[in-house]
Amino acid sequence: MKKTLLAVALATGLVSAAQAAVTVSASNGVLQTTSGLTGFTTLGDNMDGMQITATFASGAVQTATWADGASTCGQASGTGWNVAMCGDTFSQPWTLTNLLTDAINSVRFDGKPGRTVWDRSAPAPGTPGSANGGDFASASSLTLGAAYTDILGVTPNAPVGDVYTVLNLTIQGGLAAASSTAPPATLVFTMDADNATTDIVTVPEPASVLLLGLGLVAAAGGRRRKV
Repeated sequence: MKKTLLAVALATGLVSAAQAAVTVSASNGVLQTTSGLTGFTTLGDNMDGMQITATFASGAVQTATWADGASTCGQASGTGWNVAMCGDTFSQPWTLTNLLTDAINSVRFDGKPGRTVWDRSAPAPGTPGSANGGDFASASSLTLGAAYTDILGVTPNAPVGDVYTVLNLTIQGGLAAASSTAPPATLVFTMDADNATTDIVTVPEPASVLLLGLGLVAAAGGRRRKV
């Protein structure tokens, strides 16, 4: 089973180590829907098509598309930088690498083109098919911000509030190689991904407002029942 005690302990350890350096937040953004999730195991080679956009200190912007690598592995490669991961996203690390002296200030992970979504740790088990997720975490000494947005609902249900299609990572001070001859700079982190069974689509207004409202009502009702 994906959500093993060992994996939970690993994730918990990473969060504890990075508590002072990582700020995690979420906003509804633009409501997205799909017909279901494929299950709670997503590997590095299950996210083809995902778009990853790096913004540099110079103002340069590059977008790279996620593609398969070796078995269970995948990556998105730009000019002088890449993001890669192998294995199960719930427990295995991702790596952002920059070979350039132009610092990477932010990275946007847009899972929608690859039917990929980001599964947070709460509420749990949350969205049907997602099981227990895991918030962005890193043991890096860098000051990081991880902002989830564009909430996902599985039709015909309102969104629960644990699954999003976009994650925006900010790196205070940036991530850069010290010089053109120095080793590349790397950032290692964890974040849990799931896959949608069908294309992820944007819900137009005012239907999105109605669905989000229903989700808030359901969440409030759940909190009352737990009191």
